[in-house]
Amino acid sequence: MLSSEKTGHAEICPMKKIKNPIALVLIVAMVIVSAVVFAGCVGSEPATLEGYLAGNDEAQKQIGESLAGLQSDDMRVDVSYEGNKIIITCALKSTYEGDVVQAVRDAYVHSEETMKASLEASIQEIQESTELSGITIDVVVNNGDGSELWRGSYGPVDSAD
Repeated sequence: MLSSEKTGHAEICPMKKIKNPIALVLIVAMVIVSAVVFAGCVGSEPATLEGYLAGNDEAQKQIGESLAGLQSDDMRVDVSYEGNKIIITCALKSTYEGDVVQAVRDAYVHSEETMKASLEASIQEIQESTELSGITIDVVVNNGDGSELWRGSYGPVDSAD
């Protein structure tokens, strides 16, 4: 249970206060797919998704504007790229302990299959749109103190028909 010193609230179910990170992750993935699909490739063929997006100001702008709309008082959502890896980080602004940490982890474990199917569909669409292979998505949820609450990795998806 949370102490009232950390949250200012006693006996409140903190999971109701936290914006649903699972829904945010799926929204972010859809935003990235949309930006990639509509951006098209600029100039020479980039070797990685990171290069693809770095060379496209319109895609970066679309992703940035969409992310700005997803920020909240409870959580910050960031996206970064390393080669063909998309890293979606949900950083809670409050630090949770004990049962709440376990509840967050359990929520992700129970949603794993739904997230996997949705994120792999996003990966497939990105690979087809960019003609790149080996795209992966890592999802990271951090506690307010920066400690990692949960991490999941998805993909790559075989794009062969």
